[in-house]
Amino acid sequence: MVETFDMIIAMETWQFQTLKKAFPRYQDKVFLLPLFDTRGGTKLGGFARYNIQDPYGKSLTEFHACFQRIERCIKGMLKRIA
Repeated sequence: MVETFDMIIAMETWQFQTLKKAFPRYQDKVFLLPLFDTRGGTKLGGFARYNIQDPYGKSLTEFHACFQRIERCIKGMLKRIA
């Protein structure tokens, strides 16, 4: 499957590192979604800047914040590849 896709998107750094290590031949296809955040993650520091955590089991407010960040990142990604 890795060979057939143009891009492989990871939401957390551990996923990003695992994919790059598991598929060294396709490292150029692996991207970290938080790096496309249109806000540049400027309000976020450390772990939160480079990871989009799963909001499962958290409050509705945290779920919406996660969704909005994913949406910003996807828009940033599409803008960059267009």
